[in-house]
Amino acid sequence: MRRKFYLFFTLKLSESEIKKRVPMFFLLLQKRQDRFWNQNLKSLWVQRHILLYKNLFFFQTSEKQ
Repeated sequence: MRRKFYLFFTLKLSESEIKKRVPMFFLLLQKRQDRFWNQNLKSLWVQRHILLYKNLFFFQTSEKQ
């Protein structure tokens, strides 16, 4: 599951595309019904990775200029 998540963040998605896809990721996690993933952990984990992705994307675009 985690691997798939990283794959989807390696694609250069716009913010709106990310917002569309992240709820799908939540649904996939919920389907697993993992007791470890409570709602807070899930949202924090995803938020952290969105921030990471945004920083990487910003860094890549500023490098090109």
